[in-house]
Amino acid sequence: MKTAVIGVGNMGSKYASLIFDGKIKGMELAALTRMRPPYSGMLKAAVDSGVPVFDSADDIFKEAEKGVLRLDAVVIATPHISHEDIAVKAFEHGLNVLTDKPSGVYSRQARNMEEAADKSGKVFSIVFNQRTSPVYIKLKEILKSGKYGELKRVNWIVTDWYRPEKYYTSSSWHSTWKRGLKNVDDTFCVTGVK
Repeated sequence: MKTAVIGVGNMGSKYASLIFDGKIKGMELAALTRMRPPYSGMLKAAVDSGVPVFDSADDIFKEAEKGVLRLDAVVIATPHISHEDIAVKAFEHGLNVLTDKPSGVYSRQARNMEEAADKSGKVFSIVFNQRTSPVYIKLKEILKSGKYGELKRVNWIVTDWYRPEKYYTSSSWHSTWKRGLKNVDDTFCVTGVK
């Protein structure tokens, strides 16, 4: 399955490396986009071997539409505000989609992607990197068993994952104390006074 990785930052570079190194059976790295240092260095061997690098997802889709680039799927690892737009366009181009979490900022974005996938008949998946953690497996068992009744509400506050200031200054799309929740990663909620 010829696959493009869209968004070659922290996670995208890892996904692209796994594919290029042959660690994902049946997948071949066909294109990259949005590479930036220091992550671009991780994929020097891929680029040197001929994997093309495009400026945007739209450029990848144009080349695939023209038949210049053979493509079966995309992995989306861009800032989460853009997941919906890129996924919908990928489905419109007949591509399978794997997007990094979260699916979007708003629940409607997830529904739009799911509807586009259904309409296209292509595969749509989201990476949930914590799903195999024993604590979440146990939590799912408890919820599914109904032991404590029907689920009414969930409030999850993660207090043991600390992100240093460098995380927030490493990319313009990360939340900041100044911007507040405008760009907050939906997996984490940072509270406190600075």
